[in-house]
Amino acid sequence: DGFYAGRTKKEILKIMRDPYIGVMGVVGLVFILLLKWSVLASFPLDNVSYFNIILILIPVFGRWAMVMAARMGPYASVAQKGTGKVFVENISAKELFIATLIVFAITLILSLLSFYSGIYLLMCASFIVVLVMVKVSRKILGGITGDILGAINEITEITVLFGAYLIYFII
Repeated sequence: DGFYAGRTKKEILKIMRDPYIGVMGVVGLVFILLLKWSVLASFPLDNVSYFNIILILIPVFGRWAMVMAARMGPYASVAQKGTGKVFVENISAKELFIATLIVFAITLILSLLSFYSGIYLLMCASFIVVLVMVKVSRKILGGITGDILGAINEITEITVLFGAYLIYFII
């Protein structure tokens, strides 16, 4: 809602702090759910193990993306206390390193089990999504917020899901 309805940084942050969902928020939510459902429904079920591995990796990469974005910070609204402020201001390089090791280990184990080495591309795609979203958020808001972290999670999950679909047919 904030990016679509707000014209200035102050207006965008005000809209993001509002607990009520607006029209663009509803449209975005419906779009995300339909997109996820359509890609999931399009997966052929002749290789259920690959499908199950992707269902594990989707939230793993989404949460990892949030940790990366929080580390890249800063928090957009210094004067205001939002739900994401504590998370953004307290992620250090140590937490990012640990999260990255965990994600890499999970990806390694699942790639060995599935024989799909292409799933490492999904990790790269997640990183690119974070870089783009953080750059856009810094340009518009001067940093990130809890809403931005949530958006990064959702966009990363969609990217991983769609990427996994493409990898399945390419590799």
